[in-house]
Order: sequence, then structure tokens, then C-alpha cells
Amino acid sequence: MAAPAPTGPNSPNTWVTFERPGWRAQFGIQIPGPTDLGALELRLVFRPDEDDSYTSVEATDGITTEIVRSLPLADVRAEFGRLGLEWLRQEYDLTTILGRVETPEQWAQFAMIYVNIVKGTRNPLQYMANESGVSRNTLSARVRRCRDMGFLTRPDGKSLAELTDASRRLLRPSTHQSTTTEES
Repeated sequence: MAAPAPTGPNSPNTWVTFERPGWRAQFGIQIPGPTDLGALELRLVFRPDEDDSYTSVEATDGITTEIVRSLPLADVRAEFGRLGLEWLRQEYDLTTILGRVETPEQWAQFAMIYVNIVKGTRNPLQYMANESGVSRNTLSARVRRCRDMGFLTRPDGKSLAELTDASRRLLRPSTHQSTTTEES
């Protein structure tokens, strides 16, 4: 069903394509993103020779509600989550990052890893335990500590966690250098 398409020459996105009779939907997302999985882009391609969907689009001057409702968004999110986890494993040494956390920068990095894993798997603590060899209880305590330290938001019913501004500042390389000058 989902087949990752190569990143286009003019696009920073990774593409997942779903084919349906009469049309094709391509979903693009930026992977990697150090604090999240990036912005979603959607392309719909209609093939009039296969289906009457194209005629429907021409008649209504747009995409019909039926077509929009048939987009497999849950499958797309699952595929992007899988691609995000694949990138995470390639980019970071999870055993080291999840194994010992002491400095504020390490706590912010732990929070970033947790947020990305939450987006890519249903059981983030178990996934982290399997990847790092650290017990689920220890990882759970570290997630609580990240929240207490202000690096992760508290669950709000929509998501388990998001990075706070404090963690983003620590993760982002400093681009502001002190430029004080002394007059003689």
C-alpha cells in the first residue's frame, strides 16, 4: 500500500505514495527534523482515463469531500513514524543518549529522542528500553524528570509530549554570539 518515493530533486521531503483508482496521493514530510518530523505536503494527481473522479473534480471546481475523506491519513502517519524512527536510529546512538543523562543538554536531547519516538511507535518506553537496554521504569522516571525540569510538556490529551522552548534552545546551535565592543 505505502511505498516510499525518493526525495524529489527540488524538494527536501521524503514522499509516501498511495494509489487509488483514478488518482494518486503523495504525502511529503521532512525527515530529519531535530525537534519533530517536519511539515506535511500533499499532492493529488488525477488520472481521468481510469475513473470518473477527475470529471467530479472538474464539475465541482475542486476536490470532492469523498476524495478527501478517502485519504489514508492513519497509514500516512504510521509510515512517517516508521521513517522517523529509522532516521533516529541512523542519526543517534540511542544506547548512549538513553543510557546516562546528566547535563541540561543531555536532558534536552533525551526529551527530543522521546518526542520523536512517541510520534513513531505506540509504546515509546518499551521501544526505548529495547533500543538502549535501560529498564522501562528508569526511562519512565527520566521522562517524568524531563517534564519536571521543563524540557517536555505534560500530556494534554492530544499528544504524550512536545518539546518546550527551553529544550529547543539547548538543542539549537547558538547562532547569537556576544558582540560587545569596548570603546577606548
